[in-house]
Amino acid sequence: KWPLEKLERQKKKVGAEAWDRNYMQNPGVSSRGRGTFDKESVEPCKNSDISLQHYPSPNSIVYVGVDPALGGKNCILAVEATPDYRLIVRRIIEDVDFKTNSQIIDRLAHTVDYCSQEGAQVTDVVIEAMAFQKGLIHDENLLELRDYWGFNIRDHLTGWNKYDPDIGVPSMAESFRKREIVLPYAEDNYTRFEI
Repeated sequence: KWPLEKLERQKKKVGAEAWDRNYMQNPGVSSRGRGTFDKESVEPCKNSDISLQHYPSPNSIVYVGVDPALGGKNCILAVEATPDYRLIVRRIIEDVDFKTNSQIIDRLAHTVDYCSQEGAQVTDVVIEAMAFQKGLIHDENLLELRDYWGFNIRDHLTGWNKYDPDIGVPSMAESFRKREIVLPYAEDNYTRFEI
């Protein structure tokens, strides 16, 4: 959506390595030959016994992240927090071309309901709150959903902090190296497509 001149300016501003890693999502091209998420770190996190079609464990805590989009790609991610401080990815839902906040909230409602089927509890829903998204966190339908399920709504602003090595995308690489993130990798089409 950006003109080529603006892309070139941004590339110069952040540097070639950050550009390849963060903007192009192409870790193999980085100047050090090693990207944010290298194969050696991610592969051991894949678990072929877990599917995105499996419910979270009974009595577990689930966190849901929403990157809302109207006209673009709306993304929802649900993770189960385990007692040994790992996060198991339980749901990835991507929708394209939603036209209303109600569609986003309906998809979130479906996700929370799904995650609660076996007795897990969604305690927090984190929503990206830039531009139109600020209004979403105050939408009456979302607040009713919150009251019904009892989760907290937390807004999140992503900006330049996404590059911060302590709290941004690069910090996740260490979580992969420590095997703190579990990626479902069962041989069903849904799981393999999303992961």
